[in-house]
Amino acid sequence: TPHSSHWGSRGLVFARATAAPGARMPSFTEVKQVLRREVAPGAPSVYRHLAAVLHQLLREAAIPAAVPSSSFEAVSSEIRAAFIPLKGGDLQADTSWRPSQAARPVQLAWAGEQVSLITGSTRAGAKQKVAAVGRGVEVDTSYLDLSKQARLWEWAGVSLGSEETFLLQLSLQELARAHGLRALRFWGRIIARGSDYYIAECLTEDNPATSAASRRAWEGMEGSNKYTFFVSQRPSAPDSWTQLPLVTPEQIVAARRIRRFLSGDLESLVPCYPPFPGTPTEPTGGDVAKGKEMNLLRAVVALITSETKLALAGSLEESSFQAEDGTDFQVTEPVEEPPNLDSEALSEPDNWVHTEPLFNAVGRYQLPPEPDTDEADIDALEDQALDAEPPQFLRCVSEDVRSAPGEDQGNQSQWVQRKAVDGTVVWKSTQWPGAVAAAKPGFSVSNIYVGFGVCSTFEAYQPPIPEAVQEEYAVAVDNDNEEVQTSLTEEQDVVVEPPVDDDVDEGQ
Repeated sequence: TPHSSHWGSRGLVFARATAAPGARMPSFTEVKQVLRREVAPGAPSVYRHLAAVLHQLLREAAIPAAVPSSSFEAVSSEIRAAFIPLKGGDLQADTSWRPSQAARPVQLAWAGEQVSLITGSTRAGAKQKVAAVGRGVEVDTSYLDLSKQARLWEWAGVSLGSEETFLLQLSLQELARAHGLRALRFWGRIIARGSDYYIAECLTEDNPATSAASRRAWEGMEGSNKYTFFVSQRPSAPDSWTQLPLVTPEQIVAARRIRRFLSGDLESLVPCYPPFPGTPTEPTGGDVAKGKEMNLLRAVVALITSETKLALAGSLEESSFQAEDGTDFQVTEPVEEPPNLDSEALSEPDNWVHTEPLFNAVGRYQLPPEPDTDEADIDALEDQALDAEPPQFLRCVSEDVRSAPGEDQGNQSQWVQRKAVDGTVVWKSTQWPGAVAAAKPGFSVSNIYVGFGVCSTFEAYQPPIPEAVQEEYAVAVDNDNEEVQTSLTEEQDVVVEPPVDDDVDEGQ
């Protein structure tokens, strides 16, 4: 064809290989005309973009024949981002993409946070020994690889996005290294009316309940404070994590009674009646301040963990835990060799168990401690002990049912099971929408919660019934049941003359 020499030998070979059988080879002039066409009004054509890229390469390169392909791609990206064609046909720099003076400090601060995360974090899945802050000992820190966990969550319809997952992984690594945390994992995200809460979970290092007196205020590592939770509303910043306070039985009981969307402010008060209890200032019975949203958040997280955190049957076993005062408790511990089930076995509800027991009527895992003989509120403690029930460990998922209203509804399961094409089995909670447990052969169980922190109920919301309408003014009647014609008249004001002192002269 005419002007075929402009293509070069490699271009001819490629064109002949890709052309349809019997099709005519386009000439260089025809190709040039196609490349000169503008895709949209005001947008640069491919021909003009290539001319600008080649001009820039020839101007910057000392030896034009040695320009690498990577430089071509870099210059092409730079020109495409920084230049736009004008009506006159010349190329001019476009500065509209540059941040304003007001936004520049904010963007620089965000970029500094990302740099500190990337440069200061080790890669995912590492285990290392670090000095625990405040304890002066070396502990083994470990954290899960969120990228692998995220693949399981996606089969359940839960995704944080690749960029957010990567930054969250680095932030959790910095959190584990800074505090020397064991078995740190991403618990989930609670959606609030303001900023969402990102929550991390780890094992509690120091038992907060070392005596019977302290266990009356809150449970220790044998109960609801087995885990320590950290919360962040900006997980890309490694110093944004805040440790949530201990949870008390009174807060668990109060959190069951209310349904509230969180505001996103940890320091805000919880408007409810009776008032939401706070954390006692002393474990032996100090003053209890008004409960804040951080207390409600901690209680909601404890309830969700108790009812939705799952594991495979046979991966946990019951063991005894002895407190500092010699009291023995029954707890669960992981076994050394967990079972490896296939996809069919993972689909059976009998092969899934709860890792934590349910809270009893008084908001505890374990039975409350026995009161001393010199306790002032011994009667209240005895009543609390009567209402409590012993913990039930390793409950099977098949036993989780909800009683639906109506005789024809019956009991409904609290879990919905789905199976993916790659063998991943997903269990979704209907009691707490957003709670997910996923597993596949060869992988450990992954639990996550992404929701509003409000449990579902069968009863729809109904506004309160208004009070009875007040009666109208009634006409007076006499003894013979006849109406008495009365008229409403205003009474005259009583005028009282001021007293006059006799000793005062009348002329004064």
